[in-house]
Amino acid sequence: PNVTEVSVPGRIYEMLRAQRPIIAVTPSPGALANLLAPLAGCDVLDRKDTSGIAAAVDRHASSPGIIQSRPLTQIKQFERREQTRQLSDLLHMAINKRVKT
Repeated sequence: PNVTEVSVPGRIYEMLRAQRPIIAVTPSPGALANLLAPLAGCDVLDRKDTSGIAAAVDRHASSPGIIQSRPLTQIKQFERREQTRQLSDLLHMAINKRVKT
């Protein structure tokens, strides 16, 4: 797979936390597109979709500001503490499964 299909830039999490609109010009399907598509205020567009990119820029430029419809609970899943908790849960499940076998 192409690196853009499987990688997510770390800075995207800071951008999500800033509660600002995001226009992501990225391959879809791909890791970044899959992450952003379900979130409010995020437009995921193919680089060849020039009219879609222009429309997204116009839409966000005409109403700049914080995305009220992207609740922080949506973003919390990406915080380090939450990611660490999920990894810990996964490791505990793997250990418990191995102990039982």
